[in-house]
Amino acid sequence: MGTRGGKQPGAGRPVGSINKKTQELILKATQEGISPIEVLLNDMRFFYNLGEDKMLQAQQTEDGKKQANHFRAACSLKEIARGCARDAAPYIHPKLASLQANVNIHNVEAELAELE
Repeated sequence: MGTRGGKQPGAGRPVGSINKKTQELILKATQEGISPIEVLLNDMRFFYNLGEDKMLQAQQTEDGKKQANHFRAACSLKEIARGCARDAAPYIHPKLASLQANVNIHNVEAELAELE
């Protein structure tokens, strides 16, 4: 039989390439001047700084009720900042590959017994 049909080497779109629609979206986003990752990072910094300000207010307040309110507000603002950081992390920091570790475990007691 011949080699008709089926998977052919080198045929089709290369692995990891992007299609025309995705290329158009990327081009449009870059022309507008701000990318989604920049929005995430700006929001993260904004909410983190607000949380730090509220934490300072909590430390400087004498009234226990107001102090608790400032502290709650600081925690919720920092939670929003953590959410932005969590969403931005895959774009900023590469994932670590799984490593095969060769670990030698020594029996310290057996080694001490040999030394004696």
